[in-house]
Amino acid sequence: MEQMILAGMNVARLNFSHGEFCGHQAIIRGLHAAERSTGRGIPIMADLPRPKNRVGQIKSKPIQLKAGSAFKPATGDVTGDETDVSTTFQRLSLAVERGSAIFLNDGLFSSRLAAS
Repeated sequence: MEQMILAGMNVARLNFSHGEFCGHQAIIRGLHAAERSTGRGIPIMADLPRPKNRVGQIKSKPIQLKAGSAFKPATGDVTGDETDVSTTFQRLSLAVERGSAIFLNDGLFSSRLAAS
């Protein structure tokens, strides 16, 4: 890290979506040691993870959705099929409005909520 600081590094970015706390702690300790050694302070930019929204179990994969057919994301214990699927996002109904596009499972699934 000393060499990176001497080469011009002026910020350290840690991605907390990956790795374990003890690994990040070791990096931070190494950074502080390199700061003391070089006499240069380096700010730490923390990339914090957002909640993971996941799709639940599917009866048989893959499922084929037909354009225009009804499909309902649910937050209960649902085994998904062509008509509905469960999601881990418990506040889904509070976060979206009818007609909104939603993306689940890291964007692998997308749908537009039916207008009322």
